[in-house]
Amino acid sequence: AVDLDAYAHQDVPFERLVDALSPERSLSRHPLFQVMLNLDGVERGRVEGALEGFGGVRASGVSVPMGAAKFDLSFSFTENGRTEGLLGSLEFAADLFDEATARGLAERFVVVLGRLVDGVDRPLSGVGVLGVGERELLLGWGRGAASSGGVGSVVELFEEQVVRVPGAVAVVAGDVSLTYGELNGRANRLAAVLRSRGAGPERFVAVALPRGADMVVALLAVLKSGAGYLPLDVAYPRERLAFMVEDAGPVAVVTLTGVEVPGVLERVELDDPAIVAELDNAPVGNAAREFSLMRAAYVIYTSGSTGRPKGVVVSHEGVANLMGWVREGVGVELMRRVVASTSLSFDVSVFELFGPLVVGGSVWVVDDLLSLAERGWSASLVSGVPSAFSRVVEAGVGGEADAVFLAGEALTARDVKAIRGALPDAAIANVYGPTETTVYATFWRDGGGMGNAAPIGQPLRNTRVFVLDGFLSPVPVGVVGELYVAGAGLARGYFGRAGLTAERFVACPFGGVGERMYRTGDLVRWRADGNLEFVGRADDQVKVRGFRIELGEVEAAVSAFPGVERAVVVVREDRPGDRRIVAYVVPENGVGVDERELLLAVGRRVPDYMVPSAVVVLEVVPLSVNGKVDRGALPVPGVVSGEVFVAPGGAVEELWCGLFAEVLGVERVGVDDGFFALGGDSILSIQLVGRARAAGVVVSVRQVFECRTPRELAAAASTENVGAFEGVAGEVGALPVVSWLAERGEGVGGYNQSVVVGTPAGMGWGQLCEVVDAVVGRHEAWRSRWERRGDGRWAVTFTDADEIRAEEWLERRAVGPDVGVGVVRAAAESCRRGLDVGSGRVVKGVWFDRGPECGGLLVLVAHHLVVDGVSWRIVLGDLALAWERVRVGGVVELPAVGTSLRAWAGLIEARAAEREGELERWEGVVAGGDELIAARRVDPVSDRYAVRQSHTVSLPAEVASALLSRVSEVGVQEVLLAGLGLAVGRWRPRAEVLVEVEGHGRVEDLAVGVDLSRTVGWFTSIYPVRLPASESGEGAGGVLREVTERLAEVPDGGLGYGMLRYTNPETRARLAAHPAPQILFNYLGRITVSGETETETETDANTATDTDAVEEQVTDWLPVSGPYAVGAGQDNDLPLTHTLEVNALTLDTPEGPRLRLTCSWPSTLLTPTDIDHLTHHWTTALHTLTTTQEPAAPDIAPEPPTAPGDLNLAGLSPAEIDMLEADWKEQS
Repeated sequence: AVDLDAYAHQDVPFERLVDALSPERSLSRHPLFQVMLNLDGVERGRVEGALEGFGGVRASGVSVPMGAAKFDLSFSFTENGRTEGLLGSLEFAADLFDEATARGLAERFVVVLGRLVDGVDRPLSGVGVLGVGERELLLGWGRGAASSGGVGSVVELFEEQVVRVPGAVAVVAGDVSLTYGELNGRANRLAAVLRSRGAGPERFVAVALPRGADMVVALLAVLKSGAGYLPLDVAYPRERLAFMVEDAGPVAVVTLTGVEVPGVLERVELDDPAIVAELDNAPVGNAAREFSLMRAAYVIYTSGSTGRPKGVVVSHEGVANLMGWVREGVGVELMRRVVASTSLSFDVSVFELFGPLVVGGSVWVVDDLLSLAERGWSASLVSGVPSAFSRVVEAGVGGEADAVFLAGEALTARDVKAIRGALPDAAIANVYGPTETTVYATFWRDGGGMGNAAPIGQPLRNTRVFVLDGFLSPVPVGVVGELYVAGAGLARGYFGRAGLTAERFVACPFGGVGERMYRTGDLVRWRADGNLEFVGRADDQVKVRGFRIELGEVEAAVSAFPGVERAVVVVREDRPGDRRIVAYVVPENGVGVDERELLLAVGRRVPDYMVPSAVVVLEVVPLSVNGKVDRGALPVPGVVSGEVFVAPGGAVEELWCGLFAEVLGVERVGVDDGFFALGGDSILSIQLVGRARAAGVVVSVRQVFECRTPRELAAAASTENVGAFEGVAGEVGALPVVSWLAERGEGVGGYNQSVVVGTPAGMGWGQLCEVVDAVVGRHEAWRSRWERRGDGRWAVTFTDADEIRAEEWLERRAVGPDVGVGVVRAAAESCRRGLDVGSGRVVKGVWFDRGPECGGLLVLVAHHLVVDGVSWRIVLGDLALAWERVRVGGVVELPAVGTSLRAWAGLIEARAAEREGELERWEGVVAGGDELIAARRVDPVSDRYAVRQSHTVSLPAEVASALLSRVSEVGVQEVLLAGLGLAVGRWRPRAEVLVEVEGHGRVEDLAVGVDLSRTVGWFTSIYPVRLPASESGEGAGGVLREVTERLAEVPDGGLGYGMLRYTNPETRARLAAHPAPQILFNYLGRITVSGETETETETDANTATDTDAVEEQVTDWLPVSGPYAVGAGQDNDLPLTHTLEVNALTLDTPEGPRLRLTCSWPSTLLTPTDIDHLTHHWTTALHTLTTTQEPAAPDIAPEPPTAPGDLNLAGLSPAEIDMLEADWKEQS
């Protein structure tokens, strides 16, 4: 009827209509409409016949091309009297449509007309527009591959890897790394504790932990207990956390002391001594369980349109399907080292954390994506939000990745260009999926030809996607529709929200009875190549920097602020790539609104990423003609600087003001204007850091958050570049520990650390050489040459990577499977004798090739000048990584080294003078030396390695357990040193004892940008500490408190002492004039052991003969355990430096913790009876310290110096413990 009524006005001139309506004019389109349909009622045949009546004239119609299209699409029809039909044509604008698209439109039009004629009573909703076969094509595109592979819970898949590669590294987080066996053992123990608190199927356990290894342990423990986990980000507003806890009703929360979690919950605090003791006694093995894939795995809360967050409950079936795709679609190679940067509150964390663990890869846990912009990265795969990750790579820090997975927002051509420029060899993938579909639903990998934005790809395995219209019918290629997802990845629904679940999870008309599909609310279209393209949202839900946000929830929070009459919240993108939330408010009664207080109030209700970046006060909200908010009429928020402008006072402040203005788009910035107050955010902070570095000013992203104004940043920033300290090419300054060794004089040519490593069965000699060459080529320390100078110190140069080959220092020996232990030991000792640092032979090796069916043994002996305990971890990891590439015939590309050994040594020399302020402190520690503990001091001439003896004792389990329960209060090293001081005081009565303590020496805070996580070399720091040797009136507890205070006062782990004692020429002699401590102490940390509780002792290994066949425990590219874990020994003329050397190690065994103490001494000074007396006093003192109530903790919050084991040895296999013990017994 409407159309027929319109014909009554068909004679109105078109120009008059345009003038009356006055539409917005554009050169790109017609002002009123873009599609025209014209029906010519005159029959073409009748016209031709009339013309033929004029004197036999013959006439026929001819189509005359116009040369230009008046409209985007013009459909024209004329009657055909001869066939009683219609003749139609379609004219299209060639710059908008190609011929195939236009032909498809014409064909569909004919199909629709035919169906209308066939069913005149059919409703329009029942008239399909798809052509013959097109429906089947689209449904086929939307059907992911069907697969049953990888079926099993994530726990079961993880435990398979524990059996397959127990010694492989599973998690790395800061200074801590855990193997698969260690991670499984810790998770099993915590799972048992959680079950005792009521954890089980269809119950939730909250996890509120800082990002680290314990976080991964906790997630696995919750799943192993049968419960699902509820992640709680303690940075969220208390009100939101309280709602989540009340709504989900977790039975317990895994957290730390001092972390505030709202609600009344059973707290399992991992640093609580009682919990530590309970965990120590919990079973370490996998518990028997019945597992259903339909049970809840986790619940994650997302933004809700009503202002109330909704909890998405995901089953184990969904997670298992995702892990199956990881195995089949992503592959083991890309998952071998994955960066985990996403908060647990977002489901991408499920992919990042569990994906590597089900294929034997490792997870590298970092604080967030921003942290990569500060120190760089090296990984097989890193994921993130496109806008954020592109800013990270633009920061210019540098990194390496084989693949980049991007999700959370549209992936633009600009983002791809930025990432491709920084990572030219990385595969770039665009992945898509709401939380309701278990992380990911579709996947696309860059293959070129993406256009302005990357498609979101095709469905994952066991997943189906549909692009439907409002009547749930498929739409043609190129037509926008709403995306629906079905399949194994669908979540169970919203926790406690049956109505909302029924609204979003609807019946699937394309599946079986009872099958559901999820209505995403995302608008997409099919491309001609079968990929999906994201267009936008069908509702008010938006994504900003990857965060899924319901604007209704933000509006509710803004509207709740007192004095706000009405609020409208929108997302603006006034500058390309800068999407920001802006709140428009109308105040009550025309009274103003305190914008700062409003934002603070909103921040107490919603997470930081949902807080508007600007507030605009309006007199009235603009409305369109239909009464809706006219969002196009909302004004652009102004960005102004501070109320009082303060001009910069120097060149650096002026630089920062200019950088602020450039990044934020502000005309003028004063030195006291805040970066975030001017509209900055975390993403823009990365851009700011990158531009600052390009200008020669070094600052971290974290410093931008802490020092928010140009004035503060100018004071905090550094203009130094760590790489500038490398000095002359090919040379390196002497590190303090290297100078310490030089002072020992002759006899240090064979001073070494050694390891026996398992190698894969079937590996050839050429392959091994290729692997080893790649590792040596990456680490310059293993290509170094050390020449003695006239003053006794070393000058160090480096050989180019292509000038040294494995065949020059590595020997192959073909042997049988049962090679004797003595043969292996003899080879190690031969390698030691072959070391010659002056000629560049800093590493020697022997490979025992035991045949193609048996894994080989690789003996590596490195001079201590080029290796330490952390370095071995780096080298062995690189050997394994290089083998994975060589095994498949690929090119070996090992992760880059951050700060080079040369740069670190140069930095130490450059900063040595800055430490002179510590000189008085260190002189006060060493002044006067110490009373003798033997008849004389150690003499490097007479006291050498040939007269060295050692003895090991293990503390009773109850003492070790009690001692370790005190870790949260003081630290293991503090307790051990307090006990050692008391023991020496009872053994050799005195008031104090002077001890030298070893530290790892890798102090990255020495300068901005230092990254030693992959640098191979000898970094150990050695510094003196005075310990009280007798109890004061406060008893043993007072001694412990005093030791804790003294260690807390040691700056930078004692690095400054070495710089003043050995590097600074102005202070070297003053400290050298004082007698050296007689005792050296080294605590190597706490180590979790899976499997056997004891390692082979040196005596056990030495009793095997050359022909003894031993029960081997060999894992590829890991130190062997058992008798083969032999050392290379030391040269008999190696000078000893201390009368007594003490090493301590904590072993976490299935039977409980064990504390092992090893003493070494020259037999010319002490006797075994002396050592028996000392260890007796030490164990007694430790027992007293762990059972005595000591005074209140000191006022300062001690941050104990990190022991070498606390850095990267926090989780060792029994094999690696064997290696350490062998080294202890062979070195002084």
